[in-house]
Amino acid sequence: MFSISSEDLGDPPGYSLGAEERDEAAQLIDSLVNFAGEPDAAAISAALRHTLHHEFFAYAQLSANEAGILGLVNIDFPVGEIERYGIISGSRDCLLATAWYARREPICVDAQGRALAEPRWAHAVASHSGRIPLIYHAQLDPTGGRGIGFLFGDIPASQLLKDGKLVRYATPYLYAQLSRRFWARAPSSAARLLTAREIQVIEWMYYGKTNEEIATLMGNSVFTVKNHVQRILLKLSATNRTQAVLIAAAAGLVKYSDASGTKSD
Repeated sequence: MFSISSEDLGDPPGYSLGAEERDEAAQLIDSLVNFAGEPDAAAISAALRHTLHHEFFAYAQLSANEAGILGLVNIDFPVGEIERYGIISGSRDCLLATAWYARREPICVDAQGRALAEPRWAHAVASHSGRIPLIYHAQLDPTGGRGIGFLFGDIPASQLLKDGKLVRYATPYLYAQLSRRFWARAPSSAARLLTAREIQVIEWMYYGKTNEEIATLMGNSVFTVKNHVQRILLKLSATNRTQAVLIAAAAGLVKYSDASGTKSD
């Protein structure tokens, strides 16, 4: 029986990555951005498994206004497993989505059917095989009206706390890879606002490069790159780098690389 209570959801945790987790997060982002061409969701899930320890993967279109599920893409969850949690195409007022909208942080569902936010994950009950049924996290588009929810199933209980952090870190990149399968790229004034140099910078931002790395790659000073980043944020009305990357991806400004990092035209 699936259930959600305010006690289970707890209070928001602090968020930080240790050195080992930062290395794993970097590997995770590499697996998400270094595809040749347009990867399918099954290929993305397979790449994620090198770092995120899950057996099943699915993702769903979300409507923020109704906590609704507009569409579901089930890669390899057992038939009917996701529906237990209300993730059903065309449904409204999904309990799991509603709980996520209230907190905007990863939620796990344990073997007792409880939906737990991160502060309560230490109390999650595993199955007899030592697995946790589900981690759920989502990313909204810049308007906040729609988004994509990501579901990772059958996670080793010993990996739950670490995987929760990595899911949080990876979700914006998952969104950038998969959102265009649901929503066509719309013409955007961003393409006219950004200079060619600023587009280069935001492409490297998409690949997770730091200002120092971008400066080296582009042959600029770090100060110049920081100025580019600030102008990008202002022009795209973005509050942070992740939001700017999402806007750029939705506008079709980002070019994709092959495994060697060579950009396409």
